[in-house]
Amino acid sequence: MAKKSYIVEGNEVAKSSISDSWANIFDDTHQFFHGGVESVRIALDKYCLRTGYKLKKVKNDLSRSTYKCISKPNFECLWRLHSIKQYVKRHTCGVGMRVRSPTVKKRTIDHMIHERVMHNPLIKAHDIIDYFKLDVGVNIKYHHVYNGLEYIHKHASNT
Repeated sequence: MAKKSYIVEGNEVAKSSISDSWANIFDDTHQFFHGGVESVRIALDKYCLRTGYKLKKVKNDLSRSTYKCISKPNFECLWRLHSIKQYVKRHTCGVGMRVRSPTVKKRTIDHMIHERVMHNPLIKAHDIIDYFKLDVGVNIKYHHVYNGLEYIHKHASNT
């Protein structure tokens, strides 16, 4: 995946992607998410998008949720996230690879491009794919973007 770069004092410097920090989005065991459970879910989506780990929802209700790593079949990874009260910071499965075209949930696309679409309702899916590729640093599939756009337009018309 090509990264944007720019010239500083005659040297080429790579532009960092928005998603570079998502691998460390859960950096503290006492971290507080002001948006509640939904902001934790979006952070989890971003974490998976950046790192390539796959997570399974073990428990979920309005006040808390528990997720665990399922990246490698037949291997019990100790990574857990329980409503920020309990968090095993390191994966033990050893997978940790980037997925070339990860599955992106509609709510994550909605969260990341909502304002962009509201300012330009006629924005094309290919423009959003370019945004994800160049600014976020992730390749996503056309149908994921298309479904995300449909989701945004549907919810915008209901408000």
